[in-house]
Amino acid sequence: MHLEQQGAVTVLCLLSARKSLGLSMTIRLILTCLSLLWVLAACSSPPPPPAQPANDLVSILKSRPSLREFSAALESTGIADRLSQGGSYTIFAPMDKAVKTALDEATIRHHILPTRITFSDMAGENTSYVTLNSDEIEIDVTEQIAVGSALMVESDIEASNGVIHVIDQVQQPAPGPARLLEQPLAPPTVLTPDDGVVVPSTPEAGTN
Repeated sequence: MHLEQQGAVTVLCLLSARKSLGLSMTIRLILTCLSLLWVLAACSSPPPPPAQPANDLVSILKSRPSLREFSAALESTGIADRLSQGGSYTIFAPMDKAVKTALDEATIRHHILPTRITFSDMAGENTSYVTLNSDEIEIDVTEQIAVGSALMVESDIEASNGVIHVIDQVQQPAPGPARLLEQPLAPPTVLTPDDGVVVPSTPEAGTN
């Protein structure tokens, strides 16, 4: 019998006994019974469902023990905040054992595509995709599953805002103009006749 039915039966029984108990005593007993029934109903309510774990790219990377280095680099460079602002992405996440040095922002961006690409989208293709670093990364799934010079060891880790593929090597972006400017310039080479170079003579003024 449900608690509501038990409560109704209890109230009817108390009302039928009001002559022997008296009206005031009957009302007190009814209120007491209703209070107890309310407490029992509250205790017997099913517990709320457990909170579902976050399913976005950043949360999944954090939950993977083998991808902690890449996950930490996402946080330190601020790219994790961008991924959480919406959109759909593809991440080629290198395993921790492949990360030998700190990953800078350009390197992180080179591992992220601004669109969702699953393994089935790449299967049988040899295609270059534009990354968040505005350069390209080559994906070859014709004979082997290669991402640049790395091999894909796990694919299609689904997230609410994209997909993750795990690779076994860090991929370095091609040097852009900014990176070239950061590199020291080699000193100019001065050539002389002693080096076997014939230096053409400059015609004098007034000669043909």
